[in-house]
Amino acid sequence: MSTAGGFKYAAFISYSRAADGRLAPALQTALQRFGKSWLQRRALRVFRDDANLSANPALWSSIQTALEESAFFVLLASPESARSPWVVREVEHWLASRGPDSLLVAVTDGDLQWDSFTGQFDPTMTNCLPAVLHGAFPDEPRWVDLRAFRAQEQVSTRAPLFRDRVADLAAPLHGRDKDDLIGEDLRQFRRGRRWAIAAVASLAALTVVAAGASVVAVQRAAEAIEQRTEAKRQRDDAVYHRVLAEADHLLTSDASLAAQLDLVAHRMRSDDATYSRLVAAGAGPLSVPLAGHTAAVVSVAFSPDGRTLASSGLESTVRLWQIPATTGPVTSEESSITGHKGRVTTAFSPDGRYLATGDSAGLVRLWTRSSNRWEAAGEPIQAHDGVVGVVAFSPAGPVLASAGTDGTVRLWDVADPARLRQVGAPLTGHEGRVLAVAFDPKGTVLASAGEDGVVRFWNVSDPARSALLAVTPVGHEAAIGSLAYAPDGRTVASAGNDGDVRLWNVADAAHPIAGRVLNGHNGSITAVAYSPDGRIVATAGYDRDIRLWNVTDPSRAIPLGKPLTGHSNVVTDLAFSPDGHRLASSSQDRMVRLWTVPYLTGHADTVLAAAFSPASGLLATASADTTIRLWSLTDPDRPAVVGGPLTGHQEAVNAIAFTADGRVLVSGGDDGTFILWNLADPSSPVPFAAPVPAHDGVSNLVLRPDGRVLATAGADQRIQLWDVADPAHPQPVGAPLAGHTAPVRGLAFSPDGRVLASSGNSPDNSVRLWDVADPRQGRAIGGPLTGHANTVSWVAFSPDGRVLSSVGTDQAVRLWAVADPAHATASGEPGFGHTNEVYTVAYHPDGHTVATAGQDGTIRLWHTADHSLAPLGEPLPADAAGGTAFATYANDAVLVSAGADRVVRLWPMRAADAIRRICESTAELTAEQWRQYVGVEVPYTPPCD
Repeated sequence: MSTAGGFKYAAFISYSRAADGRLAPALQTALQRFGKSWLQRRALRVFRDDANLSANPALWSSIQTALEESAFFVLLASPESARSPWVVREVEHWLASRGPDSLLVAVTDGDLQWDSFTGQFDPTMTNCLPAVLHGAFPDEPRWVDLRAFRAQEQVSTRAPLFRDRVADLAAPLHGRDKDDLIGEDLRQFRRGRRWAIAAVASLAALTVVAAGASVVAVQRAAEAIEQRTEAKRQRDDAVYHRVLAEADHLLTSDASLAAQLDLVAHRMRSDDATYSRLVAAGAGPLSVPLAGHTAAVVSVAFSPDGRTLASSGLESTVRLWQIPATTGPVTSEESSITGHKGRVTTAFSPDGRYLATGDSAGLVRLWTRSSNRWEAAGEPIQAHDGVVGVVAFSPAGPVLASAGTDGTVRLWDVADPARLRQVGAPLTGHEGRVLAVAFDPKGTVLASAGEDGVVRFWNVSDPARSALLAVTPVGHEAAIGSLAYAPDGRTVASAGNDGDVRLWNVADAAHPIAGRVLNGHNGSITAVAYSPDGRIVATAGYDRDIRLWNVTDPSRAIPLGKPLTGHSNVVTDLAFSPDGHRLASSSQDRMVRLWTVPYLTGHADTVLAAAFSPASGLLATASADTTIRLWSLTDPDRPAVVGGPLTGHQEAVNAIAFTADGRVLVSGGDDGTFILWNLADPSSPVPFAAPVPAHDGVSNLVLRPDGRVLATAGADQRIQLWDVADPAHPQPVGAPLAGHTAPVRGLAFSPDGRVLASSGNSPDNSVRLWDVADPRQGRAIGGPLTGHANTVSWVAFSPDGRVLSSVGTDQAVRLWAVADPAHATASGEPGFGHTNEVYTVAYHPDGHTVATAGQDGTIRLWHTADHSLAPLGEPLPADAAGGTAFATYANDAVLVSAGADRVVRLWPMRAADAIRRICESTAELTAEQWRQYVGVEVPYTPPCD
């Protein structure tokens, strides 16, 4: 057997597993056997991924190698393969490296139409080819029609029609005429049959011999079982790596579906790689698609209690969804609201008793809930000449605003829902359609916007005498399709078709001031929404992405994480749930998606440190914005803000620590002081005393495990110990610990409190150990521990105190054996993986894992078994632009990280918790998706069962 041109394979079969999972293996077998002699195993070698690809983590590189080793490319063309990213990638690679001459097309489904005028396939009539092939052929190629065989449960490779079609493909592979090849195949088949008859005649004579060979047969049977087992293992390995590759590919288009595939891979093989992927997915924003609409969805609105979501669109219907308070499936209510014409928009009243709708006929209606049904509260009113584009309730009283394509805004008295009446004259002045309205939180100002690209502000404190307050001094360069007020009423966000979101300072609504412009979308922006706490703005538009922005300080708004992906068409509307934990989105793809929003926001600058108290369940975070914030992690899935920010420092707060009982918090900052806080009432913390001067900038501080001794360090290269047994009267203890030759960065007490570790900036670059068993007589233990090539940023003791870990700007993670501090030595080889400075290192409470965080914006997990380092899975993508300032374990279940993007992230460190979050926040993988992304080799098993 040989292959033309010295290629390993005569052909490479590219296909969709979901569409042609049965036909492709049959075609491979037929091509390999066509024209073979009875002595040959096969006439040619044909590559098909599942048959030829062994376990290999680098899936694409293996496929690329197979492509380069193949003489021809056989495309099983179908609508599914045309959409398959893997098939498209294989076709693109073949065209780039080999061109179209050796590419053969076999159509298994769909339509194919050549346009002789343009000299290419007609894209309007062809749905089974990847777009890259439409104009790839210089002349109309001959293609083979296999559509008759796709639906067959089992394709007979000797069926005359199938053999004829196979011969069309086999002829160029053999470099022979089709008729000659068919004749040769028939001769070989007849010769094989004659030999088979002769073999049967000889069988009787061999019976005695066969009896004597029974032992050999048993041995061969055992070998066959072993071979089948190995084949299954290799198949499972190939499927496992394919699933991971599909999940990677989906991350940028549908992260929630990618999370389901990560879970499939984890069910197949519970290893470090799938564990870290589950942790990453479980910590991120995920979505559940709500299906039911039959046309584009244009509006979503939450009820004030967050238990009902209304969605509406172009199908004249409002659908209502029951939203669970914490966890559980989202369900459609028994009844939907019908009777509208065309496009429908919705809004809930502030008390949740009524739902307002507006439609394409210009009608506005109020609906009220009765048992499980929504009923009309009265007759509809003809509100506008043309489409009602938006409706909004005033938060201050029984007033509803509506706006439409007639260019007007109208106010309605809804005190009597059965008899709506217009209040005052229509608000006019916009040029063209009015597309958006929004009330300020007090209900005294109404903002409106539309096709003219400006925002108008109206005084509606007396709706009967509404008056224009102001028009934005500069406008968007195109229509404004959405408006949203910040909950404090001081900022308005406007979303425009020019691709910008503008934040307007409206502290004085009569004089709006242009503020920060948020850009990042590709195309028109159709929706903008504020979170209930006002710290996050969500935007969406034509690029199908949803972007989140940290607007805690509107003048310094920055992107928050990566875009939320999942919709397959324009995103039309956004709405946060009242508790801020969920975000609803609607789209022209006829879907509503319900997203989790897992970020803790509130700081207006880089978050520099965090500390957790197991005793109280409180998480404290410190920031360059000079504040400290408290959060309750009693339920890590729904963290809650506790009280307001702790203020007292004049500059950035660099370090914080809790006492063991959680009743005292200590903080230190660039202002050179530390403060001890009384947390007897966590909702109203107060300082025990005035800030205590300590250094020329407190770079770090740690409490001894018993909470009675505090160590502080700073730019003066010294470490000071303090007696804080009485938090109201802290006193320095002993002389400063001196030895570092540069500012001190890292500090850590050993678990027994007898040893203090410290590390220094460049050019010191060392780790030092101090005997502090008697704080009054602190002294150095041994010499400095050297090995880092630059600043040593952080140090941490293992829970048993026998190992110290250090990290630094040299990107290294190092372990030190410190069971005998006087003879501390390096333990194992340093760990590398970060691509920039490593800021912090923290031990998991079990002591078997450390987490490191760095300027590259990632968190890495490391095994520390046997006091040596080994990477644990893949890096966790913290997505913190400017770096992840720290990562620290709150407990054995939660890792906390934060950084330059000013948000705090919680990572589920138990696989079971990550799986639960994924299953609660995404849709179950369907059987069809299983066939498409996993394949037909492994039986469908819903990963969340």
